[in-house]
Amino acid sequence: VIFVYTQCLSANKQKLPWNLFCVIFFTFVSLGNVSAQPLCNGVVDLSCFTNTEDPNSVRCVNGNATILSLTTGANPILLPPAQAAIIPQYVVVDGNILFNSNYTFAPGSEIVFTQDKGFFVEPGRLLSVSGSYLHGCTHLWTGITVQNGAGIRFIGNVLEDAINGIWVQGSSGNQAPSTITAHSNIFRKNATSILLGTDELSTIVKRKISLTKGGITANVFDGEGFLLPGLPGFPRPVIGIKISRTVPISIGDTGNNGVVFPVNVFKNYRSFNSADILSAKGILVQNSNVTIKNSKFESIGTFNGSQISAYGVWANGDDGMHSVRIFGLGQDGPPTFDKVSCPIASRSGSIFVYDVNSTDSHVGVQYFRQVTPLNFPPGKVVIERCNFDKYRSNAGAILIGDHEKTQLNLVRISDCVIHDNFQQVLNSSAGNQFDETEYRCGIRVFSVMPTNLGNFRIYNNEIYNDFKNQSSTYKIAAIRLSNIEGGIIHTNRLYDENSAGNVTTAAHFKGNWLNNSKSAIVYDNTIHGIQSAYQIPGRETDGISVFESGDCDIYCNDVDLLKNGISFKGENCDQTSLLQNKFNTHHNGVYLSSDAIIGVQGDLGPHENKWLSSAALLDGNFHYPGFDPTVFDDVQRVGMSKFLINNLNQNSIYWANPRTIGGQADIDYWFTDDNGQFPPAPTLSDCSSGLYTPQDPKLSEADLAVLSNNFPDYQGYPASGWEAGLRLFANVSRNAALRPSGSLAKAFYDGNSNATLGKLYTGLESVRNFGQTTTAIQVIQEEIEELLDQAYLLSDQIVYAAGETEETALLAQYHSLLEDYLLKQAEYDLLAANHQTAAQQQAATQLADLNTTTAGALWEQNLKTVLQIQLGLLATGLPLTETQQTTMQAIANQC
Repeated sequence: VIFVYTQCLSANKQKLPWNLFCVIFFTFVSLGNVSAQPLCNGVVDLSCFTNTEDPNSVRCVNGNATILSLTTGANPILLPPAQAAIIPQYVVVDGNILFNSNYTFAPGSEIVFTQDKGFFVEPGRLLSVSGSYLHGCTHLWTGITVQNGAGIRFIGNVLEDAINGIWVQGSSGNQAPSTITAHSNIFRKNATSILLGTDELSTIVKRKISLTKGGITANVFDGEGFLLPGLPGFPRPVIGIKISRTVPISIGDTGNNGVVFPVNVFKNYRSFNSADILSAKGILVQNSNVTIKNSKFESIGTFNGSQISAYGVWANGDDGMHSVRIFGLGQDGPPTFDKVSCPIASRSGSIFVYDVNSTDSHVGVQYFRQVTPLNFPPGKVVIERCNFDKYRSNAGAILIGDHEKTQLNLVRISDCVIHDNFQQVLNSSAGNQFDETEYRCGIRVFSVMPTNLGNFRIYNNEIYNDFKNQSSTYKIAAIRLSNIEGGIIHTNRLYDENSAGNVTTAAHFKGNWLNNSKSAIVYDNTIHGIQSAYQIPGRETDGISVFESGDCDIYCNDVDLLKNGISFKGENCDQTSLLQNKFNTHHNGVYLSSDAIIGVQGDLGPHENKWLSSAALLDGNFHYPGFDPTVFDDVQRVGMSKFLINNLNQNSIYWANPRTIGGQADIDYWFTDDNGQFPPAPTLSDCSSGLYTPQDPKLSEADLAVLSNNFPDYQGYPASGWEAGLRLFANVSRNAALRPSGSLAKAFYDGNSNATLGKLYTGLESVRNFGQTTTAIQVIQEEIEELLDQAYLLSDQIVYAAGETEETALLAQYHSLLEDYLLKQAEYDLLAANHQTAAQQQAATQLADLNTTTAGALWEQNLKTVLQIQLGLLATGLPLTETQQTTMQAIANQC
């Protein structure tokens, strides 16, 4: 039995608004095995019908025709409009019907289409279908095409076997928008169930489409089963809703006036090819601004390979300003995404995700910047009040980045709860979802080219590494930044609760991980492990892991029960400030690798860290094999990371104690009394306020050593001194106050500005800051976002319109707003195109200058080669070639 339901007017309209109409169920009873009987010149058989077994009740449309010609005359083929609105019809369509006047199919109608045939609604006309069954029989049919400025009301139907079930093309220019209501329908076995807009990739004109009363709500989009023949290469349903190059569109409803329609459901879509065009998607958004509400996605994709094979919501674009806003069913509500391979993915533009509960996926939210054009204005990523668990891929619950350069002017991830509780680690030889050489992350933001994002904050999240019961190697990171500058990470609660692991089975964990990510601010985070696990041999756990990331401010963090409270690796950690952190029980409170330089600590006054471990454990471990206090270079190198303590009591909690350098007890080389040389400064009495002011620029001990030609090269790393010079040049280049007239710093800067060191630094800065948005673009982006907010609000009001009069008035407001939006979008497109041209020219100029630079040492040659590749990509907007990738990988392998 197929239940198809539609809404009807209440008998008492005065008391019940439209959104409280009662539901009438039309029950179509299958007639079982109907004897074979050709119909309509043999184009179909009676067995194709479900609702009738009377061949004389079937109406035949043979050949193309207009609805006027079919419904007029002495013996019309179809019922005239007045009768058609109340009497069900059983129709075979073996041609294309053009609706050149308004028409309605009554509840109970059944329409069977032959191959490649369909309905076409002419501009200015409205087709209404309710409580009916539309489908093919032996082959796919075209679908219902709603032409420019036409409309459709589709309520309580079943639609099957179409290439594009409903295609609303939208209008342009001075035409009125096309309109659609699609409410309480079942769509299944369609290649695409609803297509809004145009597939013409050559145009950037946004198609005008407007919702009408009821909106696109309470539908079921079912991808189960196989398609009928007729679309080679597509054996299964591919897309629930596709939105391409349209004005703002809303899918679902918000529950205005306290009433919420049933959710839209997208389910059972399976990919049959990993190519983007063939991978299954609940909703596909291209070059459009879309909001998605009150919708549920379930059982989309497969989990039998490392390739993310299907998507709940997929958004991409190659022009204009476009965004997707997703409002889930509640952080603690029923899953918005349940068993969806990749719930949300975007290739460019902006995404805003709120109140989503996602479970059992490969990755939760994935944002990859579109490869071309790299230099289009940056977008935004906002993810708030979401829950993610049972994600399999090492991509993580939230993955933001690009394999070339990530460009965003806003990243905000807050108030999310993330549980890494997927148990199985699959064998890498059998399509592994968990690469054992890589860390699986709760939140990962990365870029291959170094990049300075705009407003970047990750805060107030809870991330758990839950217990794993498998005897395998787990590598888990809560928050990881790679090649991202200027990130702010604060007030997160990160917990390693996995007690698994032994000598042969490791279970590694990192709380906050900064990887080549300068100028980060990490404060007021709680990062805790568990008592039974932090000293397991072979298990590496870090509260905060800092790798080659300098100029960072790390303060007011509470770290406990991890092997290392904070660990540092690399000379480029210089100019880091550690202030008012609490190091509790660890194997090492602070761990410095042998090549680490973090800068002098404590020269800002009494902002001491607290060391609260038991005496049996190390508060501080400077892993410096062969440290010899009689060797000047060794002492000088340790002094570049010295802690100056403003407290004379070396047994107090303000001294790391015990502590070692190279396994030897530290005696005033690493930690020492500041001898009162630094005046008291205001303490951070309330760490959670985040009122700390970053340190003023200064020359570090390493900088001073370079200026005096006394920098001690790190053992076995011949580029050590040169790299220290590059850091010094960056420091004095960014901060003119550090190079006053007549100083060594001024002489160093002047001597290197036009030399190889300065040229390479300038190239590096050009890559890092490439394509940053202009003020004019930011202003117009905000104006467009305000128009989008107004459009979505009006859309909601239209969906719940109390009657035709209110609906007409709201539509008039909406159409006026669309014109304002299109004008502003055109203004943005012009600014963006100019921005793109200017950015490319700037990169090309910098590349030409770099090409004339002479590189001597191997490391100079390598950096020049990498910058030439990167600037070349930015100047042309072309993707990385295989040869370029091989070259860069070969250089990386030398590190």
